Amino acid sequence: MIRNYLLMLCFSLVHFIIWGQEIEQLDKSLKDATTEEQRFKALLELSDYWSYQDTLQAKKYLLQAKPLIRGKDLLQGIYLFYEAGFYYGNNNPKSQAIYMQAEKYFKKIDTKESYRYRAKLWHNYGALEQQKDDDKAFLDITIKHCIPYALKSGDSDLLMSYFTDVGMLFYNHKEYEKALEYYFKAISLVKSPEQETENLLWAYHNMFDTYYMQNKLDKCKEVLEKSEILLNKLPSKKLAALFYKNKARILIKEKKFDEAQQAISAGMKLADQYNLYWDKFALKYEKAQAYKEAGDMVSAKKELSELLADPRGTMSKSRMVMINEIAGMEASLGNFEQA
Repeated sequence: MIRNYLLMLCFSLVHFIIWGQEIEQLDKSLKDATTEEQRFKALLELSDYWSYQDTLQAKKYLLQAKPLIRGKDLLQGIYLFYEAGFYYGNNNPKSQAIYMQAEKYFKKIDTKESYRYRAKLWHNYGALEQQKDDDKAFLDITIKHCIPYALKSGDSDLLMSYFTDVGMLFYNHKEYEKALEYYFKAISLVKSPEQETENLLWAYHNMFDTYYMQNKLDKCKEVLEKSEILLNKLPSKKLAALFYKNKARILIKEKKFDEAQQAISAGMKLADQYNLYWDKFALKYEKAQAYKEAGDMVSAKKELSELLADPRGTMSKSRMVMINEIAGMEASLGNFEQA
């Protein structure tokens, strides 16, 4: 089991249209800004958007926002939050250090907005701890910081995401019923169509994984259908790669290997578009599973070996799973000494 962290041409055209709509909305927010603070926040949102695709563009907007801080603690904290996000995934120690700088500014301010940013920065800090193979740190941070600050912020969407995170951590330790309990707790916070956000989609993705590990394929299909409906409503497609991963897993179970590989390719394009390393990692793993189930052990072994050779893939338990799988493949190919 690979641990959790946080069609074709016609679908691709739809995605490009929606990406275009997203950047148009952000550009419009900047153009329509009537105060320095509105302009400041619009620039940072543009920086965040481009950080997934073009770091030079992201840096440009980040630097344009900096002079607008004007010595205000809240704006300084917000700026540091986005700056930490710029380094997230590329220079994680620097990202974590900047998140803690932002915390020093936010903790001076007793407002819902400040608590919302504190919840988010601690979540991102904790997610980077999890990437160091420290689930306990992530769980402690979520319970001690993220959930309480989300409650103080009054942001039910954030709270939904943190309940999902706790469920994900139980999933990683194979406590599937406990995981589902937290996913249902997250989903229960949605009371209106306006609350059907990316965080709901994230809860669905993780719920799918849990049902999948329990081999409840009918439940998986139900959740996948809900995911697709919601994904088509959302302007951002940052979680679309995971939808295609889950779609591929069902197709592999149904032995529709060519269709599974098509879904994986579609997901990889999206992961590349948004510069999502871990999503691409998960998709590549499923690509290996598709080859394996189709009986092509040579191709399956190649995909897993490439994942193991990537220095970024340092999660020890995931690596152990893959090493064990490669050993089995070597044995099936008659390479017993290698196995």
